[in-house]
Amino acid sequence: MDYLGWKSGAQNTILPRPQTISLVEDSGVYGRDADKEAIMELLLSNEMNGNKISVIPIVGMGGIGKTALAQLIYNEIDDKVMEKPFDFKAWFCVTNEFSIFRITKTIAKRVIASLKFENDSDLDFLQVELKKALISKKFLIVLDNVWIENYSLWSEFMKPFSHGEYGSKIIVTTQSKKIASMVHDLPPYQLTTLSSDACWNLFEKVAFNNSNLIVLVELEGIGREIVEKCKDSKVRRGDTPLRIIEEEFIGFKGDSETSRTGDEHTNMKAFLEKLQWVNGQFEHIDQRMDRLETSKGGPNLRQEFHRDRG
Repeated sequence: MDYLGWKSGAQNTILPRPQTISLVEDSGVYGRDADKEAIMELLLSNEMNGNKISVIPIVGMGGIGKTALAQLIYNEIDDKVMEKPFDFKAWFCVTNEFSIFRITKTIAKRVIASLKFENDSDLDFLQVELKKALISKKFLIVLDNVWIENYSLWSEFMKPFSHGEYGSKIIVTTQSKKIASMVHDLPPYQLTTLSSDACWNLFEKVAFNNSNLIVLVELEGIGREIVEKCKDSKVRRGDTPLRIIEEEFIGFKGDSETSRTGDEHTNMKAFLEKLQWVNGQFEHIDQRMDRLETSKGGPNLRQEFHRDRG
């Protein structure tokens, strides 16, 4: 990955966010135990509001860990109680285009295994069949990375799901507080940045996975400097330590000339210097965006800059 555009010729490239899946490596998620337990409690409660179906938005800046948290919950919720709390589950990565047809078709295929999809180009057919299949069924659906600000479109999408059993839940992950407010039945769950200790645990795994104790002691100081600098970087560009450490540091180590000599200290010092440079670049970009947004009268420019980064 090169989200920061460090590689030669990539300065003007914004990579699209890849499709997410429901699978997750538990050992690679740090500092989210309290968040996980809080949302699981919401999922298992049947008396949260007067609606049959509850929508729970998880909202936070790109790269903060919304998807990883949703993946953990999706995979662990069945083990939380003696009996499975949901008759079925479905995961869908929305990305930029909120297509009612595409999402409905995917979920219908999960729910109605016996359904023949000769008429699967007909949205009305799909929604009617999905509605019939959901009657008296309790479900959990995750819609990851939602960017839709059209309430009418959202309402049309939700029609079949209103026929599900009481206690059914839909989790929506999004960067936008406006979207969270539009879709929610419950107050949006605001995900905050990782603590310094959680960031360090992640960095330690990524940077020192195969290192011995002596290497850890020698390099811990500069490693903690990198973690703190990553926390600064999120302020400049809406990025987070989680994304920078996982994607950028690994890529930097792999591409660095010094990696061939195994000189970890040199690698990390070079990465720290690069982060300092990038901080300055994004501070300059943010200042320019502030001026452009003021002149254009809205935050759309900054939103477009960050939306494809998840």
